[in-house]
Parts: sequence; C-alpha cells; structure tokens
Amino acid sequence: MGDGLRVGELAQRAGVSAPALRFYERAGVLAPPQRSKAGYRLYPPEAVADLRFIARAKALGLSLEQIRVLRAPPAAQAGRRQLRHVLAHHLVRIRRQRQQLEALEDALARLFAGAAGEGAVTPELPAAALAGEMARIEAAVCRCGCALDPGCTCGCPCCTLDPAGTGRPFRAGDE
Repeated sequence: MGDGLRVGELAQRAGVSAPALRFYERAGVLAPPQRSKAGYRLYPPEAVADLRFIARAKALGLSLEQIRVLRAPPAAQAGRRQLRHVLAHHLVRIRRQRQQLEALEDALARLFAGAAGEGAVTPELPAAALAGEMARIEAAVCRCGCALDPGCTCGCPCCTLDPAGTGRPFRAGDE
C-alpha cells in the first residue's frame, strides 16, 4: 500500500469522526486524497492540520461555503473579498455575544453574592465562594449529556451537586 493516512487514522489524529471527514471531502472543503491499489483513501500528513482547521471553522459558525472560499487558492480574490466581508460581520456578532456574556457573568456574580445570605458580607467572600463553587461545578464533568436537566435521574456528579452542603442530592430544579 502507499504512504499516507487512512480515513480512520486521519480522523483520530484530527479529532473528528470518519463520516465527518468523508463529508468534508464530498463537500469540497477537504482535498480529495490519493487512493491505494485496493481503493483506500490515503491522505498526506498535512491533511491533519487541514481537517482541524475545517472542524474549528465549523465550530466557530462558518458555513462550508465560507470555509471553501477561505481555503481557495489566492487567485479567487473576488470570493475572498466577499468572505472578508462575511467574516467581519461574524466577528462583530461574536464580539457582541462576548459583551453580552460578560454582562451576564457580572449579573450572575452579583446574584450569587446576594444569595450568600443576610447580613454584611465582605467583598472578598462572594468572589472566593463563587470561585470555589465554579471550580467544583467545572470539576464535575457530565458524561451523560444531561446538561443539568432538572428531570435527569442519571445520578452523575453534575446532577447531584449539593450547593447547600445538606448531604442530600441536589437536582438542578430543586429550590
């Protein structure tokens, strides 16, 4: 057989599924590979970086057409100008979302501080408590995909957090 990476090996190295890899090839965003005598796809080593770029661009919200234009040869300048315009809009949208998320984070931090209880609370205490709570939640990796669904009964750590320290399981919908 010739040199090159087969579909499964390339998919594993790039962190995507084999069907996604084949889809990107059919969609024209991943260059078609050479074939072995037996008909297996054989990708060059640089296809790993190409596939990671494609997957990352998709995750960031770019369409396959936008990715195709972005990866096109420099001779396709008209398409690149249009893509730059679309990307500029995409950047503005992402910056707005980031600002909204930062505002939400601030509001949630204030709510968390206010939920600490009655009486005077030093400014450091809510920040430290919030950091500790966030670290505990982030450490509880959900493998079931429930995303803290109040109706979930899987018993995973993210569904059984005990924020009040009562020793009883806490569900996301508990009051």
